[in-house]
Amino acid sequence: MNTIPYLAIIPAKATSERCPGKNTRLLGGYPLFLHSVHYALQEGFTPIVSTDSEAIISLCRKKNILHFREIVYERNMAFCVRQILHAHTCRYFAVLQPTSPFRQPGLLKTMLHDAETHGFSSCYTSQKIKIIGHLDGEFQHACRTQDATRFLHFFDGNINLSTQTGFFARDSFFDDDSRIYDNPFPCCLQIDTENEFAALDQLAAHPAFRRYLPRPAAELRLCLIANKTDLKRDYSDFIDSCDIVMRINKMDNLASGLAGSKTDIALISCCTEYLNHTRKKRNADLLTSIPILYFNDEEPERTPGFAFSEKLEHGNLIPPDISLCTPAFTTLSKGLLLADYLYPGAIIHFLGDSNMAKRTPGSRKHHPGPENAFMQTMIATGRVVPILEDDATIFRYSRPAAAPATPRHAEPRALPPAEHRTPETIRLWHPEWSDDFRIIGNRGARLEQKDAALILQHDDAALHLQWDRWGKERFIPGQGGWYHWVCPNAENRTTPKHGSIRKVGFMRVLNEEHTIAACMLSVAPVLDDLLILWADMDDRSIERAEQWKPVLENEYGCRCHFLHYPHHIVPPHSVSDLCAVPEKNRIDTYYNFGMDHLQQTLGTASFAVVKVDADQIYLPEHLGKAFAQIRTPMDCISIGGHNTAVHHGRFALYKPHPRNGVDDALICGAGNLPRYGITPYFEKDTTPHPTLKTMRQPCWLHFMKTAKYGSITRPFHDDELIPVADSPEILRTYATRIRPLLLRTQSTYADLSIE
Repeated sequence: MNTIPYLAIIPAKATSERCPGKNTRLLGGYPLFLHSVHYALQEGFTPIVSTDSEAIISLCRKKNILHFREIVYERNMAFCVRQILHAHTCRYFAVLQPTSPFRQPGLLKTMLHDAETHGFSSCYTSQKIKIIGHLDGEFQHACRTQDATRFLHFFDGNINLSTQTGFFARDSFFDDDSRIYDNPFPCCLQIDTENEFAALDQLAAHPAFRRYLPRPAAELRLCLIANKTDLKRDYSDFIDSCDIVMRINKMDNLASGLAGSKTDIALISCCTEYLNHTRKKRNADLLTSIPILYFNDEEPERTPGFAFSEKLEHGNLIPPDISLCTPAFTTLSKGLLLADYLYPGAIIHFLGDSNMAKRTPGSRKHHPGPENAFMQTMIATGRVVPILEDDATIFRYSRPAAAPATPRHAEPRALPPAEHRTPETIRLWHPEWSDDFRIIGNRGARLEQKDAALILQHDDAALHLQWDRWGKERFIPGQGGWYHWVCPNAENRTTPKHGSIRKVGFMRVLNEEHTIAACMLSVAPVLDDLLILWADMDDRSIERAEQWKPVLENEYGCRCHFLHYPHHIVPPHSVSDLCAVPEKNRIDTYYNFGMDHLQQTLGTASFAVVKVDADQIYLPEHLGKAFAQIRTPMDCISIGGHNTAVHHGRFALYKPHPRNGVDDALICGAGNLPRYGITPYFEKDTTPHPTLKTMRQPCWLHFMKTAKYGSITRPFHDDELIPVADSPEILRTYATRIRPLLLRTQSTYADLSIE
């Protein structure tokens, strides 16, 4: 049985006779029952939703809310509570009925504190009603509340708190000693009918009563700022405290000192009116430093040229869904919809005239009727909160403006502070790229390519993204601040990852414990299967491979198979003539043993095989492109890579032979598999490959530990090594594609010096 000290039970039935579906209907922008969930979390209680509704259960699963599939007994709330308390034990539990969504902040905490301090076992909120009229045959006189002598404390269904032991002892929520807490308007209101739902929905849109609806934990505050140049008050403190600040076009009031200094998102329209202004007037020099940039789609032919000339390659067109909804709206209206689209759970605070009839009269794009209806609907549903207080008498968002207003430093900050989550930049390793990823609230963007995404999950276990331009992807944290891509549905994969050909890696292992795990991770995004062939060795290579096998299979969908060769292998280059070595101890026999196993295992399946060296760490984006050229069983692709040296803790380039592979590194179709023979001191592929093609892009970095010349194997000489810094491209490849894998696998090679 689960123990939860403070439990909040939220009964949310599927049906209602007088107000059908009320628990899932939106009030203030959220399903009705979620307001009780938010309140429980706000007051320090663990919410559990008791329901028979499949829709509510589905939503609870998506939002990771504890829920219980109850047996509904219409006339007895205690029956519902008993079912929960038989599954969970607690010290105190509160019943928060969804039909009473307005609640006093901090009241449940106060009730709990009083109960624990004074030892009473139950308390509840009530509506205090003065009695005027007959009671028990006697007429009660009172013209005013303060003159009344007798009151009825009517339980309003808002909050009921009880101990679990007390509830089971009396089989009731209440007893004669239950403590009463008066509940003022509108918290005493309940929803039982359609009219009552409509009335409370109107109250939820009113600023005076909206504070009684709890703010969800980790909810974003987004401020959208219109180009209003005649602001009378200073809104900077509030704007700069918001999680995300979005501006439109010229960002006219940015330097006024009255509208904050942050800019996290900008929406630009490349229309004639905008481009006719000077660069200074439209703050053009600031655009490159704004993390997320969108273009209105009204000038599709002009926008690409403008973006190129201003070096704004990170900008994106607004999503098509927004264009279809607002085909002839002003950029501001599209900005409101874009904010709602990008951050569906955020509160959008709007600084500007909410009466659209006051804006840009006479503009060819201005449609005051439809745009005003759109704006007022956003306000009425709670999605938009107007904060313009220039003519108000009560001020929540502004303070008096200095006279004259002192311009502030107007440069936007790349990462805004957020109350609910510390902004951060992490690093993503993907099979096709590596990039820094900047997180702002529940949105993020790659810094190099500027691809943006909605963050579906971000915790110690994983980062789950919904990219704006494509689908969902998941990354898991590793060493050095890197997050590594995870193959979707890896554990259930039965078909090739890409195309119809099964991609197989054939790895032979011989004392490569420093690189084998990173090598496995580097090929796993591409391969469907990896056969690891091993014989006698002097280090922990196979132990490391077995350790990382579950990662390949569960995160990348790459099945690992181990094959042991029962004879000692004479390493190539260790003797002057391998032909003099017994056949069973030769490297070519060793390779053919593994290749025969592959052919027997895969049979007539459509597949292609690449030889994988465990001291090479691969670039999956290039390896995948090479595999993509295999279209028939007879196709064969020659691949190569860079020779790099590990010498006295240094990572350098190997000058005598900067490249390796090509002749002896092939990806072969099932009908043209390699067969190995030997030359005096190394193995060679003896199979003719009539359709051989060459892949020019490097597919790996080869971590050499010794220099090899013919039959000679010796340590490196210093004059054979070139600092890797002399090759910026290889240095970048090592830093962004190879080292993250070495860090994740905790290889000592992750600490190599590049000086």
